[in-house]
Amino acid sequence: MHLPGFRVEAGQTYNAHFQLYLGPKLYHRLAQLEHNEAEVMEFGIFKIICQALLNGLNTLHSFLGNYAAAILALTTIVKAVALASAK
Repeated sequence: MHLPGFRVEAGQTYNAHFQLYLGPKLYHRLAQLEHNEAEVMEFGIFKIICQALLNGLNTLHSFLGNYAAAILALTTIVKAVALASAK
């Protein structure tokens, strides 16, 4: 978070507006915010792959209702795809 410098003289007031997001790191939700807060995810050079895996994980969570089960399911799917592509 960055706040520009300012000086308040005696008898003056300063008002600042802050917007906080205190929810889960759901990429689609963060991308809809005013200042593209989705960039907080810092996926780096693997951005497309990471976004796909994150969206897959959140989709599995919506079906299974449990992140532990969603992680296991996603791991199984990725492993199956890797094995299938290796043949």
